[in-house]
Amino acid sequence: MTVRLPIPAPNRTIPRSERGMALLTVLMLVGVMGALTAVTLETMNRSLALAGNGRAAAQAHHYARGAALVAAERIESLTSQADGVLTLAGGWADEPLTVPTAGGFISVRISDASHCFNVNAVVAGTPGGALRIRPQAVQQFTGLAQGVGIALTRANAMAMALVDWIDSDTFPQGGGAEDGAYAGFRTPNGLVASPAELTAVANWSAEDYALIEPFLCALPTTDMQAINVNTLTDEDAPLLGMLVPRNFSVTAARGLIARRPPAGWDSRADFWSAALAIGAQPGARAQYQIAMDSDLFRADIDVDEGGFLAQESVLIRLGERGPQLLQRRWGGA
Repeated sequence: MTVRLPIPAPNRTIPRSERGMALLTVLMLVGVMGALTAVTLETMNRSLALAGNGRAAAQAHHYARGAALVAAERIESLTSQADGVLTLAGGWADEPLTVPTAGGFISVRISDASHCFNVNAVVAGTPGGALRIRPQAVQQFTGLAQGVGIALTRANAMAMALVDWIDSDTFPQGGGAEDGAYAGFRTPNGLVASPAELTAVANWSAEDYALIEPFLCALPTTDMQAINVNTLTDEDAPLLGMLVPRNFSVTAARGLIARRPPAGWDSRADFWSAALAIGAQPGARAQYQIAMDSDLFRADIDVDEGGFLAQESVLIRLGERGPQLLQRRWGGA
């Protein structure tokens, strides 16, 4: 029996066109793998960067919180040394104190925050309770508005709308604005948290807000803020003018600040004696709304931690129990 073995087929030559297609396929695979590798590396790098930024941000915020406590201690020490008469002597106000850290720096700037009109003082009452218009504060607000260049009619309309924004009732003041003026929205009927909120109040234009905003604060109380006349600057003159709305111009207020004794006024009597000498006629409430020292301060804190920038503004009230942090506002990039 004869066995026939299979005869192997001759080697097949791959056509030139097929060789080009195979090369193109390999090149495409290499390109896809390269792109996937690049995307993977980019994702890993981004994850590492995000993790690093997260750590830097957390560290920066911790630094800022610690700096706020240091600022509070510094303020307490400053006022205790002032012995009841706090002036700008020594250059403590608005002078940054910068401390280096392992990853950057911390900068703290302290300023007197008593130089403001508390917008929540246009009503009287306790937060959460009944809030009613306070005529004395409304008069001061209109005086301040006029001092920065707002016409009396506009100032009155702004004041009444502000009262209606905060007070407990739903009945508009004369020239004010309750719920019906807000096209489907309702007034908060509670304290303002930030002066920026006032841009939503009826009768307030952007131009008016820009003029008066530097002199406003929104404290978590309806108390009328006492102003330290010993730390007023020329720019604060409208605040002094609002306390004496009749026969006392902002120019006269600047003149009174310029004639302040180098060591400051020792008492309210000394201040009002100087004010009366140039024609000031304060109301009964205003006589007690000035102070020789300050109980309200602001600490502006900047932190740079590994390129991450954090900013915090802290409002600090000094009381019988020591410094109290009233507000914290964050910013940064």
